[in-house]
Amino acid sequence: MSSGHTETPAETEAQPEPVMELAPAAGATNVETAASFRDWLRANLGKASIFPVVLLGAALVALLFLVRPFAPPLPEHDDTAALWSESMSRLGIEPLYPPQEDFHVGDLFAVVSAYDDEDGVTKEKGPNRPLLRKSVRVAHVNLRSISLGEQTAPRFAATRMDGSEAALDQEREEIDRSAGSKIAVSLVSFPSIIIRSGESGSASWADHLPFAGSRTLDREEVITIKIAESYEANPVAATALFGRWCAEDRHRFACSDQFARKIIAYTVDNDVLEVRKDKYIYRISLKLITKVYMTRQFEFHRNTNGKVGAAAGPMKEGASPGAEAVPSGGAAMSSHDEIDLGLSNVIYPRPVVFGFKAATFALEPSTPSPGNDTKG
Repeated sequence: MSSGHTETPAETEAQPEPVMELAPAAGATNVETAASFRDWLRANLGKASIFPVVLLGAALVALLFLVRPFAPPLPEHDDTAALWSESMSRLGIEPLYPPQEDFHVGDLFAVVSAYDDEDGVTKEKGPNRPLLRKSVRVAHVNLRSISLGEQTAPRFAATRMDGSEAALDQEREEIDRSAGSKIAVSLVSFPSIIIRSGESGSASWADHLPFAGSRTLDREEVITIKIAESYEANPVAATALFGRWCAEDRHRFACSDQFARKIIAYTVDNDVLEVRKDKYIYRISLKLITKVYMTRQFEFHRNTNGKVGAAAGPMKEGASPGAEAVPSGGAAMSSHDEIDLGLSNVIYPRPVVFGFKAATFALEPSTPSPGNDTKG
């Protein structure tokens, strides 16, 4: 008598689970990769968990909006004067661009110093306001009598050298200061400044998204002023003298908003004449130069380097997205931009001014002509 036998589940041959594969096979063409990706979506998207979909969306968002592979490698930048001014301001002085010899204590400048926003608030800085800080020289106030310095101030001997180093035994007593009508400069020491910074970003999902992108941005800024000299007029005495200068009939016009605004409009930009609600938008100040910083040798370097790349299809192992990332059967692009501003160890035959300090006088805006409202 034979007995029947029923297979138990353990004895039944195990059936393999379907495997979801998206990674392209080695050597797959771009068309095959796209077809594989499309087939995988049709077969698995409806039953896949939300987690891979979220990851895919996050990768796409990061790629398109953070890495921005199709945007320019470098962000929009200011003009050369703005870049120079930003660097020189790190020294704690007002920058002068370009450095020049013909710039003196007593020079009087009309400067576009602020603007009135639509909400009525006066602002000194703002986006899309390239006219701010633009200036023109309108006069020269003779401050020579107060630029000679105090004749009773001490003056010490020049440094005595011991080979290539300063000798330990220096002259400790002051030396005679000869009285005269010539302005003397004093030494100023600025520390060297080196700033390096960078940022990078990349996005991809190699197993499920045959597309990747990367973006890098590197900055380097070097300021070295080996020898700096300076001379100045006492700002309190200069302010008092300037008040008397403006009170004279022959100079009164040079201290008015109407004159300064017209000179800026004629020589810099007539946008300074823009009017809103019967008032000028831009505000003007006068700057009286009271101290200048000069150098005979200068080294300045500011470099910004940006690179962006994107690639689609099978990529070389370890390669960054870009023109060399895809060996065959795919597409890639890369772009590179660089801004380099510098004066490399320039030696001048005479000292040039690269910065200054000034006494600032805000001018009360004048009244525009009736019916001259340009902004409504």
